[in-house]
Amino acid sequence: MHLSQFHVVLVDDEPDVHEISRLAMRHFLVYGLPIRPHSASSKAEAIEVLNSLTLGRPDISMASVALIDVVMETDHAGLELCEYIREVMQNRTLQIYIRTGQPGIAPERSVLDRYDIQGYVAKVEATEDKLYTLVKAGVRESYFTGLSHALQDLVHYLIPSARSR
Repeated sequence: MHLSQFHVVLVDDEPDVHEISRLAMRHFLVYGLPIRPHSASSKAEAIEVLNSLTLGRPDISMASVALIDVVMETDHAGLELCEYIREVMQNRTLQIYIRTGQPGIAPERSVLDRYDIQGYVAKVEATEDKLYTLVKAGVRESYFTGLSHALQDLVHYLIPSARSR
């Protein structure tokens, strides 16, 4: 598979957040490749987007990073989406960052302790530089985690072949 871009999923029920994020990311490059944002405004829509980016199995995805709002159609829809990604899809390579405008509903420490996410940022702190840092670091981590998993799968495939010789 030839990479030509990195996929970032934006999940938020505020259209302005999508527009500002897309505008900020339009010139982001990671390893010389552009970022391609995908938008979803609800948990269900995000699941559709994530499923459209899978590569034959739900745990293998073209999506590198997801920026997920907590409060959308319910007070915890974003956190439920995080659980879905990790538990149902079994996706461990997607780098998940919570981006919330209501940190009191989902306090940072309890969210980080309970959910398998990489970071948490309040929307008021989500400057273009902060977004750049999260996306670039997340794409890098996802890329190397994916390579590590692919090599692990290859070794598991090769070990029985070596024993049969």
